[in-house]
Amino acid sequence: MMPASGPGLSLCNDVIHTAIEVVSSLPPLSLANESKIPPMGLDCLSQVTTFLKGVTIPNSGADTLGRRLASELLLGLAAQRGSLRYLLEWIEMALGASAVVNTME
Repeated sequence: MMPASGPGLSLCNDVIHTAIEVVSSLPPLSLANESKIPPMGLDCLSQVTTFLKGVTIPNSGADTLGRRLASELLLGLAAQRGSLRYLLEWIEMALGASAVVNTME
């Protein structure tokens, strides 16, 4: 699949970049206490994580910058959630994306 181009792609990258800035501005571990996050918030985090993992795959349609930004946001969310589980999920995603890139070359 060829990556998309144009204003839509730039808008997506801008939105992800803004989300990175927001997550970076949060106090450390602000998402760590899941008992204080409403069920809708946890569901939202899960859906956002699933979406961002999909963006990191080379044939997702995102450009290289978009894939990098999605990876960066996922790492920021994992750090804010403060659990080894989320960091390991990020590592698994990074290894998977890397494996796909290596098979495409």
